[in-house]
Amino acid sequence: MIGFMLNDPRRPSGPKPSPDRGPGIVRVVSNPGILGGLPVVDGTRVPAATLLDYLRHGYSDLDILEDYPSLPATWRDAIETWADSTHGPGWRNSPTHAG
Repeated sequence: MIGFMLNDPRRPSGPKPSPDRGPGIVRVVSNPGILGGLPVVDGTRVPAATLLDYLRHGYSDLDILEDYPSLPATWRDAIETWADSTHGPGWRNSPTHAG
């Protein structure tokens, strides 16, 4: 059997977070290979605009997590940061994406 101890320096390491992204920090990202490049919560296929619509319509975090259980714990911070930078600070009062 071949294996490595957890602290063995020869043990292959997994991917490391980019320097501007520490552990537990979630962002809204866009990747052409995921939903055609629509902004999504990093690590998911949940469109940021969909979550923004839920928030604009007054859904609670619990309601949203029931519909999207794959969301990471800090999804709301990511959506609000993205919305502020994309739509401006008045995004909560803007027309919804779904109409």
